[in-house]
Amino acid sequence: MRARIDKLGLDLPFIFHAGETQDHGSDTDTNLFDGILLGTKHIGHGFSIIKRPLLMKLCKEWNIAIETCPIINEVLGLCPTTKAHHPILLSNCVPCTIISDDPGSWGASVLSHDFYQALMGSNNLSIPGLRVIAEWSIEHSCMSSDMQEKVYKDFEEKWFVFCQWIIDAYG
Repeated sequence: MRARIDKLGLDLPFIFHAGETQDHGSDTDTNLFDGILLGTKHIGHGFSIIKRPLLMKLCKEWNIAIETCPIINEVLGLCPTTKAHHPILLSNCVPCTIISDDPGSWGASVLSHDFYQALMGSNNLSIPGLRVIAEWSIEHSCMSSDMQEKVYKDFEEKWFVFCQWIIDAYG
C-alpha cells in the first residue's frame, strides 16, 4: 500500500488507532506492531504501548507520536486516574499529544478539559511539559509544512501572552 501511495506521488500519512486496551497480548494490543511497521505518523490511543518498552523505543527513534486521551481513558476504565499514560511516555521521551476522544459523548466542546486533567492528574507534569506536548501536536499534525510554521508562530505568540498572564496573575 505504501509503495503504491509513494509511486502515485501522494502525501497520505498513515494514522492508526491501536492499543486501546489493557489486555496485554490481545489482537487489539498487538495491532500496535502493525501500525508502527506500516509507517504510521501517529497512533490514536496507543494506551497499551506503555507495557511494550521496545515499541516505545521505536516510536521515539522513528518520531511516531502517541495520542493520549486522559478523560476517555479514565471513563473506559483503561486507567483509574489520568496519572497513567502520558507521564510514562513523557518520561521515556516518546512524542505524545493530548486529544479529546469523542468529546461530544460526554458533553465537552473544547480540548482544554483533557489538558486540565493531564496537568492536574500528574505531579510531574508542569507548564513546560504541556508546552512540549502542544509543540508535538503541531509537529505531528497532518498540516503542510507551511501551515505548521504559521501555526507554530501563532502558538509562540499566544504562549508568550499566556506565560506573561501567569506571571502577572500569580508571580
